[in-house]
Amino acid sequence: MEKIWEASNEVGIPMEYTKDCPFPIPFVKAVQIPGQGQFHPLKYIDGLATVFNKNGGHIADNCRVTSVSPDDNYLTVNTTSGPIIARQVIYATHTPPGVNILHFRNAPYRSYVLAAKLKGSYPQALGYDLEDPYHYYRTQKIEGEEFLIAGGADHKTGHEDDTGVRFSMLENYVRQYFDVETIAYSWSSQYYESADGLPYIGRLPGSDKRIFVATGYRKRDDIWHDSRTNIMRSYCQK
Repeated sequence: MEKIWEASNEVGIPMEYTKDCPFPIPFVKAVQIPGQGQFHPLKYIDGLATVFNKNGGHIADNCRVTSVSPDDNYLTVNTTSGPIIARQVIYATHTPPGVNILHFRNAPYRSYVLAAKLKGSYPQALGYDLEDPYHYYRTQKIEGEEFLIAGGADHKTGHEDDTGVRFSMLENYVRQYFDVETIAYSWSSQYYESADGLPYIGRLPGSDKRIFVATGYRKRDDIWHDSRTNIMRSYCQK
């Protein structure tokens, strides 16, 4: 906790110790990041897409990229919908295709999440603990109905034979501390984590200098990981 507090303040993201915790979970120490905000990711992406299209962009759905062929002037992006000619290409995805050094520095993990209806009030905050594996929490309102979103029980992909056990671990933990009425939804998702926890952003190593990558963003469900998107390193080849 002290190392997180020190590193966060050192890079200009204020983090404060607090004696209050919005979640009914016992703790020894707690820190908070002031000025946090919550937004709807799909509505945000829809807004970006609208602006992108208005400025001459084009979004192709159900169009899988199979390869990129460079020449002296352009890059030919071969897709299932036909070739696309481009000056530059960005792989903004979980992990770039093919065989690349980033595959050895960008490990796949799986996280488990559930949405619960509570009998009492909902904590209006975003947070996580330091258990191993850790847990994260937030509240989401859908069409006027509130849910507690709780996740955790993470593990490296392929390192767990019975993933149902992970859902049980997570539900038991949540019921231990929250007054749960019912579990409405549950799901899991894969994410990629870089060697040092910071995203890889820049030119794709070992590729044409006009091909870029943005990967290794981890999950985006808790406070510390959200704040860390402001501390991105540039991973470039000169």
